[in-house]
Amino acid sequence: MDCPTCRTENPSHKKFCRECGGKLVTVMFCDLEGSTSLTEKLGDEEAFSIIDEVFGILTQQVHRYEGTVQEFRGDGIMALFGAPIALENAAQRAVNAALAIHQEVTKFSHRIQEGTSQTDLERRSRFER
Repeated sequence: MDCPTCRTENPSHKKFCRECGGKLVTVMFCDLEGSTSLTEKLGDEEAFSIIDEVFGILTQQVHRYEGTVQEFRGDGIMALFGAPIALENAAQRAVNAALAIHQEVTKFSHRIQEGTSQTDLERRSRFER
């Protein structure tokens, strides 16, 4: 993993850059794809209820892997792994959280679809260092 400050290559298990001492942080963006069409199909109240439950799943899984939800953005989150508390394997923790989110949102989507055939929850994660 390259340090974003000095571009020194560092082993992924290190918390700080071996050259400049900067923190190595992984940022994860995760949002609910299709939330606008979900709101159009179900109405504001029911859609917001579903999105609120999805936020619970996202937050729970980020915390499970010792990440921090930095902010809620519309229908998604921005989470940090390795900040504000330095962590070893921050990138791996973010990947593990994303996989767990994918699994839990899929389960939730199936539960919702059993109740109504109108919803299809999609998830998308993007990582940046």
